[in-house]
Amino acid sequence: MEIIFFTKLLVVLIAIALILIVKPLQLKKTVYPIYFGFLIVTFLSYILTLMGVTNWLVDFVGSLWIFAGLAFVIIHSSITMGKTKTGLFFSIALIFGLVSEVLGVKYGWIYGHYYYNPMLTPAFFGLVPVINVLSWALIIYISYVFANIILDYGKNRFNPKNESSLLVFIVLILISMISAMVATNLDMLVDPVVVATHAWFWIDGGEYFGIPISNFVGWFVVVFAVSFIFRGIELFMDKKSMATEETPTHSATIISLYIMFLLIYGYTALLIGHPEYLLVGVTAMGPFILITMLITYLKFKKEGKK
Repeated sequence: MEIIFFTKLLVVLIAIALILIVKPLQLKKTVYPIYFGFLIVTFLSYILTLMGVTNWLVDFVGSLWIFAGLAFVIIHSSITMGKTKTGLFFSIALIFGLVSEVLGVKYGWIYGHYYYNPMLTPAFFGLVPVINVLSWALIIYISYVFANIILDYGKNRFNPKNESSLLVFIVLILISMISAMVATNLDMLVDPVVVATHAWFWIDGGEYFGIPISNFVGWFVVVFAVSFIFRGIELFMDKKSMATEETPTHSATIISLYIMFLLIYGYTALLIGHPEYLLVGVTAMGPFILITMLITYLKFKKEGKK
């Protein structure tokens, strides 16, 4: 099982290698669209597997979806933020995801008392599946980009040297809260589905489909902390470390990844006989999807008039 896992992990490792050796322009023109195409293939394969298609190749390709998603956002980050900020962001996200999960599983801190299905291997310290920690980084990055889209927060948009410390602090709080809400609302769909399919178990149950409210408070706090810390450091980093401005095309691909989460877990909810999970997912995630799609569409139109 672990050999298969590390084979899948190559998708991410290759992406990291590419951003280190391929020139930025070439990365943007060739590697980025190739990885996005591969992401779509893995997503469709995942859906086909859920639909009951029994084919080892389709099943394997579908199982690469999270890895393809993480690889894709790493490339996306490298193009829009540069290598230095990419390394910093994903280091913070992975560390916070891992530490918070270990504290949660071992002591019941942050999220509540729960444990993972022992079939989910490999696992850090025998407690937290590696795939879950990778998922944290993927989801936190998506939430980071969504906040940028919503507040039109990007390169040269905000210079702390020209603003009061209070305003800087307020902006960081606001944008970090948006990121936290984007991620937490996604988990309002994901968590009930994976609990129903026995990926992990809540020892004491809870108020929300057997899940404690503390889980979602924990999600909000962790994502908020990652966003606030990274953005605080980012404000004082050399502007040259950001490669390019976020374009409508870049935004659209990240929005599509968020939609993929909704479709996969929403369809799974229907398959296991819980349409209420899908209803909650659409209600929680839908507004963020519609808002970011509208903003991105308006930017497309604006660019088309230039």
